[in-house]
Amino acid sequence: MKDGKIISITKRYQLVQNNSMFIISDPIKSDCGTYTCIVENPVSKKNISYPLAIYGLPQLYYYTVQFSIFALITAVAALICKIISFFKDCTSLQLLKNLFQILQFVIFIANSIYWIWIEGHHKYNVPFLVFFCLLVILSAPSICVDVCEANRLIKKLKAKPCCLKLMGAVTTSGSISVLCASIFLIVKLKDRADNECGPADNLQASLILAVVVSFISPLIMFTVYILCRKHSKGRTRARPPSPNVKGSHQPECIVSIGFKYRWQVRNTAGALKR
Repeated sequence: MKDGKIISITKRYQLVQNNSMFIISDPIKSDCGTYTCIVENPVSKKNISYPLAIYGLPQLYYYTVQFSIFALITAVAALICKIISFFKDCTSLQLLKNLFQILQFVIFIANSIYWIWIEGHHKYNVPFLVFFCLLVILSAPSICVDVCEANRLIKKLKAKPCCLKLMGAVTTSGSISVLCASIFLIVKLKDRADNECGPADNLQASLILAVVVSFISPLIMFTVYILCRKHSKGRTRARPPSPNVKGSHQPECIVSIGFKYRWQVRNTAGALKR
């Protein structure tokens, strides 16, 4: 029985291994539901029912979609910070860009590991994971160049514009790769939800929840950063100016220089009179 209706055993619905295994050939979206197998004891005439609920898209896929959307938004934010940094060079903007760049790779690597856990080892997902791990390794020097300045190696790298351009190109291409890969995963999971038994409404709810959470989180982080920056600026302005030792001797230097200059002028005038 399926959802209270009796179904016949055909090529699509088969009971094998002494009626202990139920096989559905070429499953479609309408095959989802609750199946009930009723077994009757010919001696005691007692019936025993075994329910079997077949769902579509597993719950783990919804978390994969949320990871993909979070990685998508962080990749877009990293690219926006990269574009703005071309027109305005700001230390806080560089730190925010580096934060998004690290976050996008960490999220997508976690997403790839999660995907391998769901699907198992595949000829596509394992190279996918290796590729993004290599992107993290290649993007690390570019992030260190923006963050670390005291290291001698970093200073040597900054002295070579070609190296900086190459590292910047690798980081930007990594953001674009995360962007495209996240879109690919979201589209494939949406197609799977439509073709299988997974309810599209629940998938849409998960997508909306992931978008809202991942969109609000950077805004909260940015707002906290702005408030902390304003607070630190207010404390800096409230501090009294520190005494400058060199500045206190500066008028004496000016007076002595002026006196020496006048003395030289007077001596020159006396020499001309003579």
